[in-house]
Amino acid sequence: MQIKLERTIAAPIWAVWRALTHPDAMNRWSTAKIRLIRNGDAARPDTVGAQRIVLVPTPRGTQRLNEVIEISEAPVRLVYRVIDSPPIESHRGEIHIAKHGDGVRLTWTVDATFMVPGLDLLAKPLLQKELERSLNRLPGTLAAITTDPLPENPAPNDDKELDALFAAAEQTLAEQREHAQELTARNDPKRWFPIVYQYVTEEQIRRCREGVVQMPAWTLRLIPVFHRYYYDENYLPWIEGREMETGRHWVRAFELMENDRIDPARALFGGLQRAIIAHIQEDLPRALAEVWWRWYRGRCDYARYRADYLLMGDVFSRSAQRAIDHIPTQLIPAWARLLQRITPPAIQDQLQNERFYNIPKQRVRTFERGQRLVETMETIAAAQAG
Repeated sequence: MQIKLERTIAAPIWAVWRALTHPDAMNRWSTAKIRLIRNGDAARPDTVGAQRIVLVPTPRGTQRLNEVIEISEAPVRLVYRVIDSPPIESHRGEIHIAKHGDGVRLTWTVDATFMVPGLDLLAKPLLQKELERSLNRLPGTLAAITTDPLPENPAPNDDKELDALFAAAEQTLAEQREHAQELTARNDPKRWFPIVYQYVTEEQIRRCREGVVQMPAWTLRLIPVFHRYYYDENYLPWIEGREMETGRHWVRAFELMENDRIDPARALFGGLQRAIIAHIQEDLPRALAEVWWRWYRGRCDYARYRADYLLMGDVFSRSAQRAIDHIPTQLIPAWARLLQRITPPAIQDQLQNERFYNIPKQRVRTFERGQRLVETMETIAAAQAG
C-alpha cells in the first residue's frame, strides 16, 4: 500500500519543518495525536532516534503507532518508521520539503504492509483521508511557528574505518560459525544459541553492506564486543570449570541446556530461551553502552543509534526461524510444525512473542537499560574529573 500527497505551502521552510517534526506543533494540525516519548540525537524531537507515539482515529477506535525517526536532514527530508504496531507489518513514511517560490513544495509518501492479507484495501482510504484532512489544516497553524534555522545534526563519519570494521566483523562471524559447528559435531546441548547467533551476525553484516543500516560502523563495532561478552567472559570460564567467573545469567542458561538427558525438549527450548534472555537483558545493554562510550562519546548522543537498533529487531526472530531447521523433528510440538506451514511469518512472530519470548518488547527495554548505563558512566566520569 502506498499513499502519496503533495502540497504547495506559502510559508518559510523552517516553519514547515518544525510543524511537521515537533510533536507540540504537529498536534495543532494533525487529526492524530502525537506524543513524544524520547528525544533523538542532540536532545531534539526532530533528529535521528527520536521516538513518538501516534494515536490515529479509525472507525473502530484508535490505532496506536510506535514511530522512530530513521533519517533526519533538516529542513528538507525526514524518514520515520513504525515498529511493533500490529496489525501493521511494516510502515515507512518519508517527507520531502523543497523551496518553491516564496514557499515550499511538500511531498509526503507512506508505504505500508499489513499482517493480514487484504487489510490494506480497507486501511488505505481511511489513512489517506486522515492525512489529507490534517494537511489541509496545516497552513493555518504556521504563522505562530518560528522560522529560525536549527543547528545541523550530521551523523559521525566513520567511512575511513569501514573496511577494517567489516573485516573484524567477518572474523567474528567466522569464529561464531566455527564454534557452532564444533558444538554441533559433538551434539553438545549448548549448540543452539551459537547456531542462532551466527545467523544474527550474518544478517547484521548483510544489512550493513546493503546500506539498510544508517550507521553501519556502530553495528559492526557491536558484533565483536558482544562475542567477547558471550564467548570469552562466559562460555570459556564455564567449560573450563570456572563457574565463579561465569555471569549468573549464563550459569542459569548453561545449566538448563545441559539438562538434555533428563528432558531434551525443555533443555533445548528452555535453555535457548535462557540464553536469549542472558544476551538481550544482560550482555546487550553493556555492549551498547561500551560501544557508545569508546567510540561515540562526544561525537553524538547514545540516542542516535535507537533507530538502527529498533529496526533490526526482526533479525533475532528471523534467525531463530532459521535455526528451527536444525532442530530434531521429534522435539518440535505438532502444533508448532503445523503453524509453520499455514501461517504468515508476521503471525508466527506474534505467536513466538506470546509463547516463547517477546523479543521486540525486551529489546526496547534493553536499549533504555543501555541508556541508564551510559548516564551512570557519565556521572562517575564527571565525579572523578571533579
